[in-house]
Amino acid sequence: MIERALIIIGKKGSGKSVFCDELRKHALVYEMGEIVKEIMKERNIEITNENLRAFMIEERKKNGQEIFAKYTVKKIESDLKNLKKLNMDKNRQKNFIVISGVRSLQELTYFRKKIKNMLIIKIWANDEERFKRMMKRKKEGEPKNYEEFLKQEEKEKEVGIEEVLKVADIVIENNGSLKDFKRKIKTFLKFINIV
Repeated sequence: MIERALIIIGKKGSGKSVFCDELRKHALVYEMGEIVKEIMKERNIEITNENLRAFMIEERKKNGQEIFAKYTVKKIESDLKNLKKLNMDKNRQKNFIVISGVRSLQELTYFRKKIKNMLIIKIWANDEERFKRMMKRKKEGEPKNYEEFLKQEEKEKEVGIEEVLKVADIVIENNGSLKDFKRKIKTFLKFINIV
């Protein structure tokens, strides 16, 4: 069983990756989207936005809505067994995990069975701010205009993201500058006694 974990939830462009980057100094960080891409690479599936979405839908149909949570736990357990091989500093060698990118209640339910102490953190930013960030970073598969943004939002809702967002223990608002957000992250880490 995993001793303790922060589960980071939020919509695309809300600031989950920035939050995770700040936590890498203190914990093992697992971004579920990256784990999905690793699995696709292992199976020789080209990583495109279309393939990614189709792969996720197909895997969930075949293996259950919590399949990517299972893959994530399997990776975490393997990494914890091989901690010395990860060349980590002593601060990160604690059994402290961060998981980002949960998209369904079934995934959360699975994590609750596998994690002794779990805190769910929602990173929240309004639609306008998230859209601006996506336009700026221009990641593959992200919307090119506001109409595409709204379509992607609807697809996210189909997976169950809205239900997941309702169960957060703590909400961190991220509508300001990057500097302000990093300050909030640092305050939060002090609050939960990480730094």
